[in-house]
Amino acid sequence: MARPLRIEFENAFYHVMARGNERKDIFRSIGDRKHFVSLFSDVYLRYKGMVYVYTLMNNHYHILLETKEANLSRIMHHINVSYTVYYNKKYERSGHLFQGRYKALLIDKENYLLELSRYIHLNPVRAGIVEKPEDYRWSSYRYYTGQVQNLPEWLNIDWVVERFGKDRVSAFREYRKFIDEGLCKKIRNPFDNVFANTILGSNDFVERIKERIKGNFERDIEVPATKSLVVSYTIDDILDIVSNYFNIEVMEIKKRKRGFLPRKIAMYLARRLTDLSLRELADYFGTSYTAISKAIQRFEENETTKKEIEKIVKKLEMSNVKT
Repeated sequence: MARPLRIEFENAFYHVMARGNERKDIFRSIGDRKHFVSLFSDVYLRYKGMVYVYTLMNNHYHILLETKEANLSRIMHHINVSYTVYYNKKYERSGHLFQGRYKALLIDKENYLLELSRYIHLNPVRAGIVEKPEDYRWSSYRYYTGQVQNLPEWLNIDWVVERFGKDRVSAFREYRKFIDEGLCKKIRNPFDNVFANTILGSNDFVERIKERIKGNFERDIEVPATKSLVVSYTIDDILDIVSNYFNIEVMEIKKRKRGFLPRKIAMYLARRLTDLSLRELADYFGTSYTAISKAIQRFEENETTKKEIEKIVKKLEMSNVKT
């Protein structure tokens, strides 16, 4: 199965999320969070990107950003690599900090930005960290309510705030009401409407993007060789499904060695359906590059397990992967 498209063009809008490897924390201190936020200045000054909304959780982050140039990959490479270097040096560790590649959704700004801003700003509340979003320091929410007034140059709150009125004070108040609705009643999860795990937008927006991919519109779009929109999964998605399918613990899949069918299936599906390299998979499963390469090759040649794989893939396709 092909990897998901990285659709990049000028003035595109994205929701980006990256999670810590094995869902471990990527922020241990206030200094860590400050350093990560400082990288947004580089996004603006070096890459002409603009952050609209962000929230830093313990083991993952959410960012809504606009790219003035077709350079999302460069921006995200800078953020994740720079932060990993900082983190590894500070805590005297080595290796990957993030779980595979970042996840990026191309966003229909007109129809989904407001809902996404609310969903992301309420993340700390849903996680039980705070009771109210204004109590959480490590998000952009307090800029949107006027609690923090020294707006950094890399943060654009105008587009959202102006949807609630021309007067700044009243617009801040109305935006707060909009957010509070999410605390008082059940609101829709905007990610339920993602198309092919790649695009979040109206039907018209999706069709326009598909036309871009076909090359019928602007020629500045940057996409991989594949022309199809496909669904991708994380290693955690796969291990969760495989462990549930065989009614075993996830750690048993990771620790058991030779001849353990669920482990072999997880390795095979991780190679087939995720962005992880063989080297990354070898590190994840605690084995060597050569061993995992041979194991996957032997597994691909085994006809007796095809039905099991088909059933598991079907469960993956039917599951709603949380963003």
